[in-house]
Amino acid sequence: MIMKNIAELKKTILEICTDHYELSKTSDGNVNYLWYLYSQGTKAGDYKPFIFFAEVNLNKTLGLIDDEEKERMYKLLESTDDDDFYIAYLAIKHLKTERMKKFGANTNAPAYDEIKKDYAFTVLSHELFMKIVKRQ
Repeated sequence: MIMKNIAELKKTILEICTDHYELSKTSDGNVNYLWYLYSQGTKAGDYKPFIFFAEVNLNKTLGLIDDEEKERMYKLLESTDDDDFYIAYLAIKHLKTERMKKFGANTNAPAYDEIKKDYAFTVLSHELFMKIVKRQ
């Protein structure tokens, strides 16, 4: 994976992982531990496809994108073309910014309460995680 600005990518990955770690605290312990590893643990800053897939799912769950847009993003992320990955990365970064503007930068904001309750079913379930792993 070739990126124009690796430091920028790592920063975005850490921000996403930290948000998802906070959102999954009251959900499934295994999912939360996975996010811990990628936000603060031994894998902090490492890219794995599930990170961007989960962020896309979060934005879909919050109504910022629809099913068609979600599937387009998934296809870009699955592509072997570095340009497709970069386009997906920029789109996800933009969606994250829009999410924060609309719902708040702090995942403890009331807008995230419903997400926290159903995180392991709507954003990153074990089933979804296994689908993502199989797609790679």
